[in-house]
Amino acid sequence: MAIKPKFTLQNYKTPASRQFTDREEFVDAFINAIGKEEEQYKVLTYYGIGGIGKTSLRKKLGEILKNEYPNHVWAAIDFEVPNFRDIHNALFVLRKHFRTQYQIRFPLFELAYSIYWSKVNPNVSVNKDSLPFLEEGGLVADLVSTIGDIPVVGIAPKILTLAMKSKEIAPKYLNKVMKTELIKLEQYEPNEIMQRLPMYFAADLKEYKPEKSQVVIFFDTYEALWGKSRTEGNAFTQDEWVREFIAQLPEVLWVICGREKLRWEELDSDWGDVLEQHLIGQLSDNDIRIFLESCGITDNKIQKNIMQSSLGVPYYLDICVDTYEEIMGKFGRKPLESDFGKSPKEVFERFIKYLDQSEIETLKLLAFPRFFDYELFKSLVMNFNTGFPLTAFDSLCRFSFIQEVQPGKMDMHELMRTSLMEHQRDDIVQGTHTIIFHFYDQLLQGTSERELSSQGVTTLSEALHHHIQFASVEDVSNWFEEATKVFYQYKQWHYIVPIYEEFIKHITENSNDSLLLAHHLTNLAGIYNDLWQFGRSESMLINAKDIYEKLLGSDHIDLVKTLSRLAVVYFIKGIKMDQAESLLFQALDIQIKNFGEHSPELAVTYTSLGKLYRIKNLDEKSELYYMNALKIRIEHLGETDVRTAYSYNNLGWIQLKRKKFEEAETNFKKSIEIREKLLNRKHRDLAIPINNLGRCYHKQGKLNFAEELYLEALKIKENKFGEDHPSIAASYHDLGRLYFQQEQFDLSRHYYEEALRIREGYLGEVHPGVGTILIDMAELEMTLGNRDKALELYQNAKRISETTIGMPVDSITRLNKGLNS
Repeated sequence: MAIKPKFTLQNYKTPASRQFTDREEFVDAFINAIGKEEEQYKVLTYYGIGGIGKTSLRKKLGEILKNEYPNHVWAAIDFEVPNFRDIHNALFVLRKHFRTQYQIRFPLFELAYSIYWSKVNPNVSVNKDSLPFLEEGGLVADLVSTIGDIPVVGIAPKILTLAMKSKEIAPKYLNKVMKTELIKLEQYEPNEIMQRLPMYFAADLKEYKPEKSQVVIFFDTYEALWGKSRTEGNAFTQDEWVREFIAQLPEVLWVICGREKLRWEELDSDWGDVLEQHLIGQLSDNDIRIFLESCGITDNKIQKNIMQSSLGVPYYLDICVDTYEEIMGKFGRKPLESDFGKSPKEVFERFIKYLDQSEIETLKLLAFPRFFDYELFKSLVMNFNTGFPLTAFDSLCRFSFIQEVQPGKMDMHELMRTSLMEHQRDDIVQGTHTIIFHFYDQLLQGTSERELSSQGVTTLSEALHHHIQFASVEDVSNWFEEATKVFYQYKQWHYIVPIYEEFIKHITENSNDSLLLAHHLTNLAGIYNDLWQFGRSESMLINAKDIYEKLLGSDHIDLVKTLSRLAVVYFIKGIKMDQAESLLFQALDIQIKNFGEHSPELAVTYTSLGKLYRIKNLDEKSELYYMNALKIRIEHLGETDVRTAYSYNNLGWIQLKRKKFEEAETNFKKSIEIREKLLNRKHRDLAIPINNLGRCYHKQGKLNFAEELYLEALKIKENKFGEDHPSIAASYHDLGRLYFQQEQFDLSRHYYEEALRIREGYLGEVHPGVGTILIDMAELEMTLGNRDKALELYQNAKRISETTIGMPVDSITRLNKGLNS
C-alpha cells in the first residue's frame, strides 16, 4: 500500500513525540548531504533512546523535501510495522510509493517479485487479488493477461516477446539487463531471487527515475528489524539486505533512524567513509517551552518542573501534557506544580494518579497485546470486568501514547507498555495472555480459505505469541498442529513457514525435548519439500534423523516420516540415488516390523519406491511397488478415495511404459472414474489421467479416441495454466505425433513447433525432452522430402544425446536410423 500516515490527528493536539521543534544541526547535516555528488555513497544515521524524537525528525526532513526540494524523489519505510521487515515486503512498498508518487516504472523488479511470489506460493494463482500491482498495468500485467498466470519455468521467450512490444521497457534497457536476467530468474531458487531483489529494484530505479533528481530513502525504527531476538550472533545478519541495497544504489541518500549507532565498520572499514552518525539527545529548554505553550501550559513554574522531570524526552513530555489535560478535564481546576513528578518514573505515577480506576485497569490489560482493535478491547474489558464503558473506546485512544498503526489497529508506546507491565500481578499476567490467546484461537477457527493469507496468518502468529507466554511447550505443540490444519486443508501451508520457524526457535530455547524438536523439524521440512525448497529441508531432515537415531535407535517408528522425506529430497534432486533407496527400505522395514505387511502406512513408502525405480528406469521394480501401494489403498481406503485414484494412475503409467496396454487402459479409466465422482470432469486433477489414457489409445493405434482425449486434457490444462505452461508442451508433442500418423503434416508441424518453443523456454536448447521433439520433427521433414532440413534436425538431436543423459532408448534408435538413411 502507499506510504502515508496511518492515522490523523485532526481532533487532538500534536504531541511532542509527533512534532519537531528546532534541532538545526540535524537538519543542516541532512541538507548538506542532499548536495553530495552523484555515485558517492552517503548514509546519515540519527540514533538515540526511545521517545527522543527520531521519528519526528524523520517526518520533518520529509516535509523539507516536499516543500523545498519538490523535484527530489523520496520514500520512507518504518520497521515498526512487522511486515516491512522482510526484504521482499519492504521493496514492494517502496516500489508502490515510487510508482504512485513519481510514475517510476519497475518492470524487472515486478517480474522478479512475481516469479519469487509464484515459487513460494505454487498453489495460488497470480491475479489482481494476490498481486495488486497488476491493476496498474505494465509488463507483468500483460504477461498474466496473455497466458493467465506467471509460470516459474518457460517464461523467458514469452516475456521477451512482450517486452519488445511494450512501451514499459526501453530497448537499450532490455538489451543490457532484461535478457540475461530472465534466463537466470528461471533457474534461481526463491531464496536466491529474494537476495537479488535489491539488485533488480536498483536497476529499475537507475533507469527510470526522473533526470537530475536526488533520491532519498528513509529507514525508521531500525532496531525493529531484530524484533526481540537481537543477539551478538545476529547483529549483522538481519540487516544484511539493507547494506546490499545501499551498495546497489550509491546515488541515493540514505537516512536511518534507530536507537543504536551502526557498527558496520566492524564488517568493513570502508563503511567508515560512508556513515555520518548523529546522536539525538534531549530537547532544548527552548524547544520544550515552545511545545508546552502550544499545548496551553504557560505557567513558568510548571514548565520548569516538566523540563526537569521529562529529561527533555518527548514521550515523557507528552505524558505530562496528558496529565495536565486530565486534571483540567476531570477536576475542573488549574494544575499545580506539585501535580507533576520530578523524574520520569514519577511522571508516569502522577499520570496514573489522575486516571479513573477503570481506565487504569483497562490500559494495563491493553499493554499485553502487540496491537489491539475494538473487538480485543471489548473481550478484555468484559472478561476482567474493568468497568470501562465499551462505548468509550475512542476516548481511551485519545492518549498520546496510543497510535493507530493500521486502520482499526492501535499500538501502545513501548515505554508506556513497559511502565504498565511493571505493575502487573503474576496471576493477571497469565490470565490476560490466556484470554488473548483464546480470542485469537477462536478467530482462527472461523477463518475462511480466502482470509488465510491475510487475517489467518496474523491470527495464528498472535495466538502463538500469547500461548507460549503461559503454556508448556508440549501443550503449545499440540495446539499448533491442530491450529495449522486449516492451512494444510486448503494447501496454503506456505503461509505458516515463518510462524513455524518461530515456534521451532521457541522449542530450541525453552525445551530439552529433542524428540519434539525432531518431530517439528520433519514437519517443517515436509512443507519445504512441497515448495520444492529442498536445500532448506535437507539440513532439517538430517538433523531430525540424527536426533531420532541417537535417542531412539535406527528402527523406531517415529523415524519413518523423516527417512521418507529425506529420500524424496535425494531422488527428486537426482542425487544420492542409492542412499535414497536405502532410506526408503529402512523406513519400509520399520513399518513392517511395527504394523505388519498390509498396513495402510506402507502405501506412501511403496509409492516413493515406485517413483524412485521409475526414475532409475527399473520398470519392473517400479510396477511391483506401485502395485503394492494400490492393493493396500484398495484394502484400507476402498475404491472411492482420491489416493486410490492416484495409485491407479501411477500403476497405469508404468504399465504403459512397459507396453501393457490393456492393463494400463483399465487403470487409467479407474483413476478417471474415481476422480470424476469426487471432483468433476473439468477439474485440473483429471488432466493427467485423461491425457495418459489418450497416450494408451495412441500406442494401440486408436487414433480417433486418442485425439479426443488429448484435446480434452489440453483444454483442461489451458483453462488452468494458460497457453505456455510446461504441461502444455507435453500435450502439443502428443498431438504432433498423432497428426503425423494421420498424415496431417501441417497440423503435426504446428504442434511440434509449439511444443519445441515451450520446452526450449523452460528446459533450454540442450535437454533430452527437446531432443525427442527434434527427432520427431526430423522424421516429419524426411517424410515430406526435406532431407537437408531433416539432417540438420537429426544433427541437433545427436549433439543433445551426446551431451545429456535421459533420452529414451527408442528415440536414440530412431535417431541413428535417420542419420544413416
